[in-house]
Amino acid sequence: VASKCFFHCAASGTTTRVCELKIWMLERLKWQKNIRTHGWEKKPRMLQVQDSVEETTSNSEVAESSPPNVQPIIPKVLECSTESSSSSASGNSVDRAPSLGEHEANRIFYLSVPQEALLDVSVSLADNSQTKRGWNRIIIEKPFGFDALSSYKLTQCFLSKFQEKQLYRIDHRLGKDLIENITVLRFSNLVFEPLWSRTYIKNVQVILSEECGMEAQGRYFGHYGVIRDIVHSHILQTIALFAMEPPVSLDGEDIRNEKVKVLRSIRKLNLNDVVLGQYKNSADKSGCYMNSLMPTFFAAALYIDNARWDGVPFLVKTGVGLIKHRQPDEAILLKVNNKVPGLGLQLDASELNLLYRDKYDVEVPDSYEHLLLDVIDGDTHLFMRSDELEAAWNILTPILDKIEENKVVPELYETGGRGPVGAYYLGAKHGVRWADD
Repeated sequence: VASKCFFHCAASGTTTRVCELKIWMLERLKWQKNIRTHGWEKKPRMLQVQDSVEETTSNSEVAESSPPNVQPIIPKVLECSTESSSSSASGNSVDRAPSLGEHEANRIFYLSVPQEALLDVSVSLADNSQTKRGWNRIIIEKPFGFDALSSYKLTQCFLSKFQEKQLYRIDHRLGKDLIENITVLRFSNLVFEPLWSRTYIKNVQVILSEECGMEAQGRYFGHYGVIRDIVHSHILQTIALFAMEPPVSLDGEDIRNEKVKVLRSIRKLNLNDVVLGQYKNSADKSGCYMNSLMPTFFAAALYIDNARWDGVPFLVKTGVGLIKHRQPDEAILLKVNNKVPGLGLQLDASELNLLYRDKYDVEVPDSYEHLLLDVIDGDTHLFMRSDELEAAWNILTPILDKIEENKVVPELYETGGRGPVGAYYLGAKHGVRWADD
């Protein structure tokens, strides 16, 4: 990890994430030196940080409860002044980035802006704001395009200005320890690898349920929908990590090479294997999504056409407005058959479970903390490469086109429930009972 890093954050319409990012860097990266953050609001004003963190050394003894060399700085970091972006001499806020001068080594740019602004911001960033003293890395928030064509245009624009190794397409859901532990569990425990195939696995289920309604998602979700927002990155990436062949090494590029092979092997989706849903709107909560056919629920049966997974259904289910729940405790659950003590031969399924909370008395890092540290470390395996992005869109764009052409009407379902009944019949069609039923 480089000892000096300059963090830029471009956000759309809010300073919350910028402020949270500053606090995170103060509390988590105490060992870094010469860290500064700089953020912009897209409209109508620019956020410029007045104070910065300097000389926070690695050998400082910092108490967890009240860090003496960190806590007093936090209020200063949150004291930010704003100025109109039009006051910039060049008319472009991106080239207003301050400099650390001779102390500067590296720069990270965090782009959380609407897709229509992404090209302009990235071009201006590339032309005006990169450091020549070290590396430049660009974190890009979803969406990664609207379909295969728009994603291709975005990718080509980025690759015309940056190298692939500089791009970090971030999905915070992939930063959870349990997702990364998929590869560790499989490849560091010899008992699992021989079983990890169609011979011993009947089906694989990826279920992501969210209780928050569309009102919390705003216009973004109403425009892109659950397929583009959740299925394209999080669910397909989870499947790729689970189903990939053993990589040459656990290096980021080797893992991404195997992930893209899985994505390219996924069979073309059929409308008969897809269930769309939209949760019923209450009288006191109205949203623009209800005036369209934009789905808030998606379930499908995917098949991977390769020797390891031939014939195994990968069932995915995701949606918002579903049964209320908190984020579950991260765990690995395993059952083994065991003889009940006593006369006779009676079997019982015993649980061999690993609950992270009970096993490890440590604070589990937030997803963004995990991923941002990966960016600083240059670890790329949880970030989508351009060919992965293309392969994922090649899976979903044809079915999105069919949904649009056929004006498929989503099945309505009650908020706080388990989603459309069609998902149950989809599972039955493929001989699968949903794990959350």
